[in-house]
Amino acid sequence: MSLCGIFDTHAHYDDAAFNEDRDTLLQTLPQKGVCAVLDCGTNVASSRSAVALAQTYDYVYAAVGIHPEDAANVTDDDFNALLPLYREEKVVAVGEIGLDYHWEKDSERRLLQQKIFIAQLD
Repeated sequence: MSLCGIFDTHAHYDDAAFNEDRDTLLQTLPQKGVCAVLDCGTNVASSRSAVALAQTYDYVYAAVGIHPEDAANVTDDDFNALLPLYREEKVVAVGEIGLDYHWEKDSERRLLQQKIFIAQLD
């Protein structure tokens, strides 16, 4: 049995901050002891990007979903766009989803987060 060095369980290499050197960085991770990465989508666009990275690199996996901070902008089209992504071979989690009340003090927006969270669990 081969042991994994480092498994980065929460990454956002799809983020624009990595546009300049994303491929170079990802290609060098195995030499640095990183044997697996979970790239987490936070909306439809970043979920698609996470899946694309997973399809490109053997050691990258994807989580697809809608972050609670994006709950106010979610449409039925967004949920429909996520459905085929959930079925992708290297999608191993629904995420980055949940409830994030740190910045949300408004009870109506908290209820909206709950609704979006439950819908993604379903």
